[in-house]
Amino acid sequence: MEWQAPAIVLDVRRHGENDAVATLLSEAEGRHRGLVRGGQSRRQAATWQVGSLVAARWTGRLADQLGHFTAELVHPSAALVLDSPLALALLAAACAVAEGALPEALAAARDFADTAAVVMGLDLVITVDTSVAHLAGGLGKPVWLLSRFDGCWRWLRERQDSPWYPTLRLYRQPSPGDWAPAIAALAADLAQLTAHASDAARAA
Repeated sequence: MEWQAPAIVLDVRRHGENDAVATLLSEAEGRHRGLVRGGQSRRQAATWQVGSLVAARWTGRLADQLGHFTAELVHPSAALVLDSPLALALLAAACAVAEGALPEALAAARDFADTAAVVMGLDLVITVDTSVAHLAGGLGKPVWLLSRFDGCWRWLRERQDSPWYPTLRLYRQPSPGDWAPAIAALAADLAQLTAHASDAARAA
């Protein structure tokens, strides 16, 4: 069996001396794992960076086996943000969330029922102003929304909460095109949230 598709590298872990096990996310095949021969070599290091877009090929004897990946680099997302610690941290965090939360081999959501099933498996949804924000809010899931300066009227003005969705928190641009303060505030809150979760897990 085999498939080929554009995919995002979500996770790469050492396997043996030179190989690696990679987790990729593609629209057609969903989250998929596979062995990369020589994945730890210098020659392949640039391809297998978390966050990068690759043209992937997976081969395996059965659909539920680990199988093997080969890939060519399409867009070096991680390399392009090396000079921005915040952007690099957000890219890594997004990949880690997708790797940990999405079911394996689940293709792209076909409708809101599929999307709702994914949302229900998450502790927190972080999104821009899309239908996913309304879906997560309607399901009662915690949702943090990044809103542009001239955002939708539904989010009202000069407030961080929403009368429509009690579990929603807003992070607004302070001026047109200025995302840095909103992203920094969200990143700080996320760091605090994860620290509390870690403390709770250690105490349990």
